Amino acid sequence: MQNQAGGFGAPYEYTVSEKATPNLRFKRALLIACYLMWAIGNVVTAILFRQLMGFFAFFIPISMLFLIGLTWKRTFVEYELSFFGDTLTVSRIFGKKTRKKMLTVSIRELSMIVPYDDDHLALLEGFGIQKKRFAISSFDADCLYALLWKDENTKFMLCMEANDRALKHLRYYNISAFRQ
Repeated sequence: MQNQAGGFGAPYEYTVSEKATPNLRFKRALLIACYLMWAIGNVVTAILFRQLMGFFAFFIPISMLFLIGLTWKRTFVEYELSFFGDTLTVSRIFGKKTRKKMLTVSIRELSMIVPYDDDHLALLEGFGIQKKRFAISSFDADCLYALLWKDENTKFMLCMEANDRALKHLRYYNISAFRQ
């Protein structure tokens, strides 16, 4: 086992950012429209209830900041894939600030590692996947791989965008799971 910097014993991580697709642009435009409707609705309500104008002068900007803070960061998503020994941890990062761990799996427990393409679709369907997770920039990315494993009652799939070093790491810890 290599243990020098850059070897398999050292931690390795990389991030994959979601690609700005037309669907993502539409979601962002829809959010902006919702923000505007919220602000206009509050201004109209403030005009109708003039006696509460002081309350609305405080409420409108605070509620807008709160609403934008909760929702806007979800349109900027990155996936961090971390390899440490035979463990793969995938985290979702929202707006470059908030990190949420999606899953942790032992590479040695993987049943199959296959390219995620049309040629291997029958193999993926035959596995009977029950829960799917995606850590990809888009479905037309260059190097998509499906990692399949079983828990006690559930069959999982992680579709990840793998670079050369990640593939070497996966091969090192579980070469028998690779299907070509």
